[in-house]
Amino acid sequence: MTIHYELKDNIAWIYLDDPTSLNAFDKESVGELKNALLQAKNDDPSVLVITGKGKAFSAGGNVKLMKEAIDSENPAKYMESVVPPLGEIVQLIYDLPFITVAAINGACAGAGLGLALHCDFRVAKESAVITPGFIKLAGTPDTGTSYALPRIIGYSKAIDFLLFSPAWKANKALEEGLLHRVFPDEQFEEKLNEFLETLIKLPKYASRQTKLLLRKAFTNTLKEHMELEKNSMITAAKDPDHAEGVNAFVEKRHADFPSTKQNN
Repeated sequence: MTIHYELKDNIAWIYLDDPTSLNAFDKESVGELKNALLQAKNDDPSVLVITGKGKAFSAGGNVKLMKEAIDSENPAKYMESVVPPLGEIVQLIYDLPFITVAAINGACAGAGLGLALHCDFRVAKESAVITPGFIKLAGTPDTGTSYALPRIIGYSKAIDFLLFSPAWKANKALEEGLLHRVFPDEQFEEKLNEFLETLIKLPKYASRQTKLLLRKAFTNTLKEHMELEKNSMITAAKDPDHAEGVNAFVEKRHADFPSTKQNN
């Protein structure tokens, strides 16, 4: 098994664990990853974290298997067997109602980048290197990379990044808006856990609905979106978290939201 799943303290963890391939994807690992995501969906944690074991987050597609497919004169068939299931993975991540975090512990490329882009937050070790890599194999972006990237860093930066495929160090990726946080290598786990502690203290409905509103903003008209915002705010007002938030503000104290005490 190359994918491991763990639920601890209302945080779900998915570990990409095949260091010998730099956590590259093949049909088996994609199937295992899908099962892990479905388990997370069923468990309904506050936060899901996807990270890698070893020196890499994920190198993306398995180039060794691509070479074998070329040698057997069947590269298109190989891509047909891998790319659609990877697309299902990305859709699963995108549709999850709870907050998702890609904890980029090392090299992140190709489909690994695509996976990370569809998480709500991307944090990385200072030594991590991020690159698309598709163009270097005369391939085109997959795993929704060309969908998510221009939405995150803008079209101009996205086309430059995809066509020239530079290797961005973590701090460069942070400057370009690709990452949300960069942590020193020696403090990565500590700082990641502090970040997660902040996330799981957020009010459940308000944080999830905020995520949904942002997703819908790309397809709704302004009128449709304001209607959705109105309904969301009215629903939020009925939530015990709202009363706690208002009372805490008036009393000048930190809010202790009731929803954060559930399922722990």
